[in-house]
Amino acid sequence: DKKEARVQFAKWTAQVAGGSGLRSQRNGQTATMDDLLTEYDKALNSYAEGTRKVRRYLIGVMRRTWNHGLKTPVRSITLGHIRTWLASLKLRKVAQQNYARVLRGMFSLAVDLAWIENSPAADLHVGRAEQPQRLTPDWHTALRIVESVKRKESKEMLTFMLLAGLGQA
Repeated sequence: DKKEARVQFAKWTAQVAGGSGLRSQRNGQTATMDDLLTEYDKALNSYAEGTRKVRRYLIGVMRRTWNHGLKTPVRSITLGHIRTWLASLKLRKVAQQNYARVLRGMFSLAVDLAWIENSPAADLHVGRAEQPQRLTPDWHTALRIVESVKRKESKEMLTFMLLAGLGQA
């Protein structure tokens, strides 16, 4: 089990280092949400440029809008905090999915850094994006529509579009 392995590894490394339990501190202080955002930003260097750009933008939004305070200790953040913050943004499903992906990655990093035992974002699931309604007629209806067009140029263009498989988009 990957989660359990991370927890056991964090405990083992703390014991080897002379402590007991998790390293809930960063440079002698308790790790905060601000620290986690900074560390996650550093970890993005292994991603493709486009992914880094989008995720760094989302990190910037988190810094500006995190309504629980950036000095909140990472170990005290719960799934409820994450859900109420996401709800306050009033995002569409696609944007919620992007934020959920970043949040899961951030808190997974916090687990890897042994700042927390379990990620509060691990069970964060947002609904799927709505599928657009395609108003594509069946083949016979499409042929009748093309035949009903009076202008020759328009009829030729529509015939081309139909035979080329071009749809509503």
